[in-house]
Amino acid sequence: MDILPSEEEQMLKNVAREFLEAEVSPALVREMELDNLGYPPALWQQLADLGWLGLAIPQEFGGQGLPLTYLGMVLEEAGRVLAPVPLHSSRLCQRCCNQSELLAKAASQASGLPPVDQEQKYTSPGGIPRPGPAPGQC
Repeated sequence: MDILPSEEEQMLKNVAREFLEAEVSPALVREMELDNLGYPPALWQQLADLGWLGLAIPQEFGGQGLPLTYLGMVLEEAGRVLAPVPLHSSRLCQRCCNQSELLAKAASQASGLPPVDQEQKYTSPGGIPRPGPAPGQC
């Protein structure tokens, strides 16, 4: 069993590292700690444009359908630079919502889920707007 990253996985990891190191500075992280939103919308949009928000989402729901290891590599690099984006919480919620939808609508896929690149916002219990589907809107 080979546990080393494949060439494709290593390439994604390298691209994520280079992009995030270029876009996320310690000053940005500090600024976002004091910001009411908590993340820079422009950076979030760049992540969406790169397709990283839908890495592990099934293709039939607008994602790329890749294994969770790909998402894990992006999350690792986001953590390395302390990227102030709700990538983990939003993708975890989307993943759970997709699984719930798949189970609930296994017989009928007429409606499907909203595309993962469609920016949706909800307010967290602390009153902070966050991207991703609102709780209960799966």
